[in-house]
Amino acid sequence: MTIGEIYEYASEEFAQAGIPTPKTDAGLLIAHGLGLERIDIFLRKDEPLGFFRRHKIMKMIRRRLRFEPVAYILGYRYFYQDKFSVNPDVLIPRPDTEHIIYTAEKIGKERGGFKRILDIGVGSGAITVSLARLFPDAAVIGIDIATETAGKNVRSLGVFNVHILYQDVMALEPSPGTMFDLIVSNPPYLSDDDMERLSPEVRDYEPYDALYGGPDGMDFYRRIAEISGGLLDEKGIILLETDYKWERAAKIFAEKGYFVQTPVKDYNQFERVLVVRKTLPES
Repeated sequence: MTIGEIYEYASEEFAQAGIPTPKTDAGLLIAHGLGLERIDIFLRKDEPLGFFRRHKIMKMIRRRLRFEPVAYILGYRYFYQDKFSVNPDVLIPRPDTEHIIYTAEKIGKERGGFKRILDIGVGSGAITVSLARLFPDAAVIGIDIATETAGKNVRSLGVFNVHILYQDVMALEPSPGTMFDLIVSNPPYLSDDDMERLSPEVRDYEPYDALYGGPDGMDFYRRIAEISGGLLDEKGIILLETDYKWERAAKIFAEKGYFVQTPVKDYNQFERVLVVRKTLPES
């Protein structure tokens, strides 16, 4: 079997299984298994595969046919400017989440940067590390109930202005003198109905605790709204990922006295980032 033949085989098997991006997934897995760039698959399509290389690739193909996410098979996912290690303990970073970074960058330029940043629910550390790179003079703290993967990424990527702490946001109490000018979070926000509609690769592989936000999906927004008054300085800003339920999340913060701006849209023009301010910006 040649490289080209195993690529065609994987693409056809993925398509028949109903995997949405069969050729892309086949290319990613085969390139990873051979230590090549994806373009090399086509440049070297007539090169024969030995037993061990074929066995390694077939093992990955079988995993994908069970709908295991490509990112978990590869062990990494690119986000913003870096390559992050991922595993089933953490949510796979999505491209649309990068809009939290873009929004922070825009607001940061307007106000001359940020000094203290808190990321609630750090996961892989993708948001935390990206903000630390963007604002190298800021102290960035990421909290979660699972910190091993984020800590590994912080160390491997050589980011020195980040501290990852074990902390359950549901038990977090603001400490006097600990004030942030930016709080960010991609909280669990799927409702009961959302969980029933999940694809197999999300439902069966990604961590439940990183997805489920309570019966209506709003549990973590309520908690963040409740505690942020004691965490934000007077000109502080909260950036939150959301979905089609963004108006419910916005109402939670508005009822607590926060000022909620028009959400930032993602690559598909869906409302994705909720911008919440403690006080109205100066005109």
